[in-house]
Amino acid sequence: MTTLIISGVKVRRDAEGRYSLNDLHQSAIADGKATESQRPAEFLKSASIKAFAEKVSDAINVASVVSVKGGRNQGTYADELVAIRYAAWIDPGFEVAVYQTFQRAHRDAMAHRESEIAQRASRQTARLEAPYLTDAIKHRREIQGKPVAHYHFSNEFDLINRVALGKSAKE
Repeated sequence: MTTLIISGVKVRRDAEGRYSLNDLHQSAIADGKATESQRPAEFLKSASIKAFAEKVSDAINVASVVSVKGGRNQGTYADELVAIRYAAWIDPGFEVAVYQTFQRAHRDAMAHRESEIAQRASRQTARLEAPYLTDAIKHRREIQGKPVAHYHFSNEFDLINRVALGKSAKE
């Protein structure tokens, strides 16, 4: 999960991925965009916000707003759409900052996934091409009249993996 920091305040997330509206409020206060009277509880009193949160809950099949009372992670947590709506309710400039932060987090997560997919593809290619390498090593040593030992293969694989994948064969 990507950590979001807005105006120097870390925005916590719950197990379902909802964002802490209390942390967003603290962030807006730190940025000079909100007052104490713009707490999440005040935002959630509005009939239109309740209707919006209900529609989001229906769309995602999980509660879009949850309040946790007591404990380390107490506060009000909301789905990304409700969190953005909360930011808009506080201040348009703060809404833009929240949008940009969410977009950056989504881009970073996508880039990370793409990198993992590329690494998996490289490992799969290396695995499929391994028999050709072992045959070439074996053939070359036989031509030279040298014995073939298991460590000859591991040394070559280690070298190739370090060059191609940036990791040793063991890693």
